[in-house]
Amino acid sequence: MENDSQPISWQQKDAYSWFGPKGWTICRVYVFGQWRFKLWPPADPAMHVGWRSSFEAAQTLYREFNGL
Repeated sequence: MENDSQPISWQQKDAYSWFGPKGWTICRVYVFGQWRFKLWPPADPAMHVGWRSSFEAAQTLYREFNGL
């Protein structure tokens, strides 16, 4: 089971996207004059879970959403 003491592996695809466990994706997007990191679930690529101001915060959102 993944937890805070064991890092979750995110594989960077390019300058804008990372692939995570079980098909999850974090994408870096420029919105309203700022870079944001959006978290996308594997089941519905049309719906994002949320966005955060940093990659690390997007990883935290992944953990919270998945109860880790």
